[in-house]
Order: sequence, then C-alpha cells, then structure tokens
Amino acid sequence: MKTRLAVVGLLALTTWDLATAAPGTNPYYPKDVLEYWRRRYGRNLQWNFDKVVLPKLTGEERRVVSGVRLEFPLTAVDPKDPLNFYAVGKRIVVPILSIKFLDDLGIAFSWLQMKGYSPETVLNYLGMLKYRKPEDFPGATYPPPLEALHIPRNALQDPRVGSLSQNFLKSIMMFIICHELGHIYYRHPGYNVPREDSQANEMQADAFGLECMRRIGCAPLGVAVYFTAVTYLSPLRGDFANDRSWLAHLKGATHPCTERRLKALANAMRAHALGFVRLEPDPNLAAEVVRGVAAQIDELAEIIAKPEVQRAMANISRTRDVASLKPSAIGELTPSRTPANGQRRSNTSAPAFHGEYTGVFGPNRGQLVRIQTILIRRGDQVTGYYEYPLGKGRVSGFVQRASLFLDWHEGSSSGKALLKTRDGGRTFEGTWGNGTSRDGGGVWDGHRK
Repeated sequence: MKTRLAVVGLLALTTWDLATAAPGTNPYYPKDVLEYWRRRYGRNLQWNFDKVVLPKLTGEERRVVSGVRLEFPLTAVDPKDPLNFYAVGKRIVVPILSIKFLDDLGIAFSWLQMKGYSPETVLNYLGMLKYRKPEDFPGATYPPPLEALHIPRNALQDPRVGSLSQNFLKSIMMFIICHELGHIYYRHPGYNVPREDSQANEMQADAFGLECMRRIGCAPLGVAVYFTAVTYLSPLRGDFANDRSWLAHLKGATHPCTERRLKALANAMRAHALGFVRLEPDPNLAAEVVRGVAAQIDELAEIIAKPEVQRAMANISRTRDVASLKPSAIGELTPSRTPANGQRRSNTSAPAFHGEYTGVFGPNRGQLVRIQTILIRRGDQVTGYYEYPLGKGRVSGFVQRASLFLDWHEGSSSGKALLKTRDGGRTFEGTWGNGTSRDGGGVWDGHRK
C-alpha cells in the first residue's frame, strides 16, 4: 500500500523508485492492449466473484460484505506500478495492467518450465525492473514480461503451457480478490496503522483468502508466482546500508512482505493441502503439488531473511541487460573459457587451484546452485573469475599449503573465501563471507574438469 492513500492494499509498497520513470510514457502495455484485456478479464473475474466466491461465504460474511463491487481501471494510482491491488470502502480495485502483468509472468514461467528452461531469467527480469531505470531498456520504458523474456508469440499453442498458465492466473486472482474481501470483512483500516497491527491484518486477510479458496476447491498454484513478484520487486533489508535506515523505511511502509507472513502462508497451505484439491481426480497427488508450492513460498521467506542474498540479487540485476534474459537451460553458464594463455592443462599435470572447476555454491546446503570457477595460478598467486545462473564475479588470492585464501568481487559487493583441497587440487571445498569474513555467507565447492 502506498501509505499516502487511505486504502487497504495487498501490495503495500511502491516497489522501486517510480519517480525516475520517463514522463509521459506508458510502460509495459499500450492503452489499446489494456482496453482489449479489460473486456476479457473484467467479465471473467466479475462472473467468478458473483457465481463462485460469494456463494461460498457464510451468511454472516455475506451480510458484512454486502454491496462490495469490483472495479477494473486500466491502471491504478501510479500506472508504472505493475502490482497495485487494493480495497477502499466497499470497492475492490483490480487494475487491468496488474492482471496482465501477472498473467504474462505465469505464461513465462509455464513456457520455460514445459520447454526445460531455467526460471532464473524471470527472476532477473523482475530484479532489473526494481533496480534499473526506464532509459536502461530499449524505448526508454519498462518492457512487458513476454517481450523481455523472449517468450514466443505462439507459446499458448502448447496445451500444457495454456493449461498451467490458466491455473496460475485463476488462483492468483482468486487469492488477491478474496484477500481484499478479507480486509473488507474484518474492517481493517488502511491508513496510519502501526506496523505490527498492519502485519497482523495482512496475515488475517491472507488466511481469509486461502479459506475461501479451500471452500471453492481452488488449488493455490499461482500464489507462489504472485509472491515471487512481490519479493523481487519490494524493498528488502539488503537494499539498505544499515539497520537504522531499514527501520526508518519500515516506519513509512506499514505493509512490507515479511518472512513471518510468508511462512504463515506456507504453513496454512500445507495444513489444508487436501482441502484445496479434494475435487481433483487424484487428491493425494494434487496435495503434493500444493505442498511444493508451499515449499516455494518458504524459499521466498528465506530470501527475505538473508540480506547477503538480497545484495547479490541486486548486483546481478544492475549488471544484466535485456539480451541476458533469453531462455537458457537449467544450470547453463557461459561457454567454458581457456584457463590461461590459450593452454589447457590436464587434470593430472595442473597444480592445485588451477584450471576450470564445476561445483555448487549458495547460502547453505539446502539452497545450492551450480557454479563454474576458473582459477589461474602463477606461483602462489591466483586470479580468476566465477559464474553461476544469477551472476558472475572475479577473484584473486594466494595459496598457502592446501588452502586458497581468496578475495571476491561482484558488482559493488565484495568479500573473502577460504577454499581447501585434500587431493592435490582435483577438488576443493570451502566457505565464503561478506566484507572481511571468510565464512558466514555459505559454501563453495568445485571439481576440476
């Protein structure tokens, strides 16, 4: 919610510095495109609200929310904000731009998944929207998801993509509308609310939204897509230099997306997994899918809890360009480069900490990604670089016996690492940290090719 408005909002923040957008531009979609989709989305959502949602409310709930209506403006208060749903009085405002943006994200995730591509490009795109200015993009405006992500125009001709993306959109919009209905039912104030009370209100509205979906028999498959966008677009602790500036931000943003809120959402999904899918042909199998969605939301909560991960995400977003958003295979990195002077050493003759290594890297053993590390050793001095699906950086350091003491640099972030070998350099394992620390950030392992 933009706190200057007396509204109750699902997304309660301006997600990036929208004041930098070029004046007079209409980002994402032309007006005629939004007009077209208003006719389609508006009729569909109104029918579902009248014929599916309202009949599932209790008599008391229907009495309290009597007279609620949906409104479908082309854009919300700020047309450059792609996520801006809110309720005010007995109106639930559902901007067409926001629906279209989430619909396209769902199509992108669906097509990439069905074609065996990595979803990381979607995350990079969201990060670029948050951290980059409009003039950094072609046409000096923010590009729509399908265009930026190079999703083919005929993507929906694959029935698997069409079915999955439809399920995403249906459940996203069902959750959002029922969440906002919860705010109205509980009569939540949306202005000048203490942060603690506001968080409790958001969690209560989340619970109301999920309960409505359980009654309807609508699996919350797309809720993870929605909160992925919220997480990657919202200000996080890692965006601020210190706790003081972060706390100052929180005083003016009463509805940040928090670890506590996401974990509560995930726990509720797990607790009622069978209830959401009781109408499916195989409820037990479908319930496992719901639990998988809950696990994805848990992962988002972990991101919110780790400022060092957020800073890495920011560095990646500031250095990538639109060309880097083309579909790539899961775990795909840039082509291997020759370690030194055009000469590739064999595994048996290369000294320790020299050559091309593949391995894993991440904040902990439960959240690892593939990493390619190129080390070039001259005497006891080592230089090189690394690359993983979310970013790349350079390293320098020195060898002391069976240990490599490294400094790493990635965008504006830097830190240290300590890598150790037990087999003469064929493999290494170690830890990395931020600033002057060599641990605390996560693990870093490698196996020489």
